[in-house]
Amino acid sequence: MQWAIPLEFCIEPDGTLFGRLLVYLGQLWLEIRPTDAGGERFAVGAIVVNLTGRGQTSRTMHLRQTGMSVILQVVERNLADEDAAATLESIATGALSRCVLPWVPLMQRGDEAGIIQQWKELALLEANTRRRADYGGLALVFANAAKRLSVWKEALKEWNMIESEQVQEWIGIGEVKGAVSYTHLRAHETGRN
Repeated sequence: MQWAIPLEFCIEPDGTLFGRLLVYLGQLWLEIRPTDAGGERFAVGAIVVNLTGRGQTSRTMHLRQTGMSVILQVVERNLADEDAAATLESIATGALSRCVLPWVPLMQRGDEAGIIQQWKELALLEANTRRRADYGGLALVFANAAKRLSVWKEALKEWNMIESEQVQEWIGIGEVKGAVSYTHLRAHETGRN
């Protein structure tokens, strides 16, 4: 049996995700399933990762006395339920990759000084300086989503994120938006005079 399993990341739980997944999984099943030649079978499923909050995307609906049901059972992870200390321990032992580090600010106790210090120690083990810088930049993005930016920003103030291509792209976007806004403001002011 072949499976198509989309992975959906939500900054916060989305009450409409149940309906959207039904539509999306239906389209996947219709559009990419193998031909029926040879008796091939094809199934769809979904994984949802909520970066903040706690979602409940899975649903079971029954129409009484008809036997009719609609069921969507997804694998759903809420990072707010994950333990930052256990995650860092798994990274330290090699059970998890260091690429999980940016998610730590979203987890339980992800704003504690000891957790952040251990995070920095593990991140410094990354030999690739660009990747290490990306870890810091992404950790700040996720810390902001978890309303923990001030703690992480202070802890990473000496962190070298200049080498991060992603951070440089964000800076470039900000500079372009700033220049466009300034030009628009100046044109608006000139038009009033």
